[in-house]
Amino acid sequence: MNILINNAAVASWDKNKGVKECTSEELNQLFNVNVAATHAVTTAFHPLLKQSASLNNKLPLCSARGAVINFSSVLGSISYAQVYAVSYAISKSCIEHAHKTYWVGVKKDGILCVAIHPGWVKTDMGGDNAPLSTEEAVNDITNIITGITEKTFWPIPNQ
Repeated sequence: MNILINNAAVASWDKNKGVKECTSEELNQLFNVNVAATHAVTTAFHPLLKQSASLNNKLPLCSARGAVINFSSVLGSISYAQVYAVSYAISKSCIEHAHKTYWVGVKKDGILCVAIHPGWVKTDMGGDNAPLSTEEAVNDITNIITGITEKTFWPIPNQ
């Protein structure tokens, strides 16, 4: 196994719900799916990724050698703080930090770890106003993943 893609996520999109209305229960629910589950899957598959990286050790750090791809969101960017989707934004900012922490921990094993912001995509979660179709997003993400290297960290397709 040379690529692990962590793309599971849930969100709370009540735009009228600000920081003060974000409950601990809501935050815990999103944290459990968006962060804790990502961690559990990443650690569970680490031995297989390490094995792939070892077998392909003549390759530079890239997706063909061994990589963890974490889906994040621009809403998780600390520089893009906003007042809606608070619990989702907090959980995705954790993913952005986690990816860098994992990178430090798995680089010695020859495994690349990156976070990808797929963009705003027309899905059940993204809604009908999103500018990207799922086909466009999949194409962009596939191109990014196949070309990703150690020097690539924060690609945002079509932006």
